[in-house]
Amino acid sequence: MRKLLDRYNACLARRPLFTGMISSGVIGGLGDILCQFIEINFDFKPDRAKAQEIECEQQAPSKKQNIDYHRSKSFFLLNTLWMSPIYFVHYTKVLPYLVPVVTSTSVFKKLVVDQLMLAPLYILSFYPVMNFIEGISFDQSKKDIEQKYWITLKSNMQTWGPASFINFYLMPVKYQLLFSNFVALFFNAYLSFMHNTYEFEIAHI
Repeated sequence: MRKLLDRYNACLARRPLFTGMISSGVIGGLGDILCQFIEINFDFKPDRAKAQEIECEQQAPSKKQNIDYHRSKSFFLLNTLWMSPIYFVHYTKVLPYLVPVVTSTSVFKKLVVDQLMLAPLYILSFYPVMNFIEGISFDQSKKDIEQKYWITLKSNMQTWGPASFINFYLMPVKYQLLFSNFVALFFNAYLSFMHNTYEFEIAHI
């Protein structure tokens, strides 16, 4: 495990954007798989997943529900091509520009900028971009934003605010990325659940 982590850190140092994109994509896909595992094994399904299950049972009643890897691929693409580049620029360019001096209060300043500037914009873009990847109409995106934006943003702040504080203040530097990825895995599972929670009446492009 130690060697694997060292190799990953070496790749991150040589090609930070590319390595971050791939790792974020993998975490996004695994987060969706985790969400589906809970849906399948604990009967905790969002509206869309329930409708898909009913549809599958009508077509093949004896067929057991399996992981939908096409759905996981959508999260991989979202994190790789959209989320990771945005956060890379934010953490390597924007935050150092806005909070250039490292002091005892700089962590709080970074948290404020992160949660009040980046988080609202990213969550606002999440549903339209994910729906675009899956070929779902913009009308559904508008409904998603109207119904889910504030609860998703609130959950983001409740998760990443404390997690970032713990990461910056308590975690050793060499474990900060690992801790962040661990939190991201479960938050991506939450985003997968939120994305798939609506009536299965979708107008495709």
